[in-house]
Amino acid sequence: MESYPQVFKPLKEFFEERGNDCVLTTVDDTPMLRAVVPLLEDGRGLVIMEIFSIDYCEGTELLNLYTTMTKDNGPGMENLRKAANDWNLDSMAGGYGVYGQPGELFHRHTLALATELPQAVKDQMALEALYITMDEVTRRLPDAIRILNGRV
Repeated sequence: MESYPQVFKPLKEFFEERGNDCVLTTVDDTPMLRAVVPLLEDGRGLVIMEIFSIDYCEGTELLNLYTTMTKDNGPGMENLRKAANDWNLDSMAGGYGVYGQPGELFHRHTLALATELPQAVKDQMALEALYITMDEVTRRLPDAIRILNGRV
């Protein structure tokens, strides 16, 4: 993991301990940790989590947790777009959106990390952001699936 941010190590270990498929990769020269995570009972509710870090300004990096929740276009897509806007009003952290046409529902949570913080503190903050993100997405995923399938 030498060419990847150190903060990826505890996140990767978290996914591996849960038995989730995860891989370190690079997309457009940006190092990324990508995992497929079931968030609902019985291994259902698969989402794709992509975590990447970018330099924001001197002394600060941004850790982005981007979760693709749905990739299918269903009869309820327009209602899902409206619901995503409403969910942004009471999201615990991060925000929802629908990307592209026909559209995929996503959640993005961004965490600012001061570069001078001890690595152990950054690792703990990253894990906490991951837990919050997973809780938030898990809270909305059943409704997203129901709305997308036209069962409003």
